[in-house]
Amino acid sequence: MFSIEPLHKRHDRKGFDCGEPSLNMFLQQYATQMQKRFATQVYVALDEQQQVAGFYSLSVTQIQRDQSPEQLSQYSPFQPIPAALIGRLATNQQHQG
Repeated sequence: MFSIEPLHKRHDRKGFDCGEPSLNMFLQQYATQMQKRFATQVYVALDEQQQVAGFYSLSVTQIQRDQSPEQLSQYSPFQPIPAALIGRLATNQQHQG
């Protein structure tokens, strides 16, 4: 069973390894800074031992109506259309597969 919560300084990120160095570095060195600057919100999935099993980052973005699929644009009264962007997504190698 996993729980998902916003990244906090109490979460141990040093042991996280998804196999992709740039994603490991983001979580270990930059995620907290990006949150403080309101550039992204990072969420972690914690395993039963409260270790970081994975993470994802969300940012706000927008889609221009003329660049969106017709199904999306016909139901949205907004111009541009507000959206959420999953910027980074990774799973610790211990939980892959």
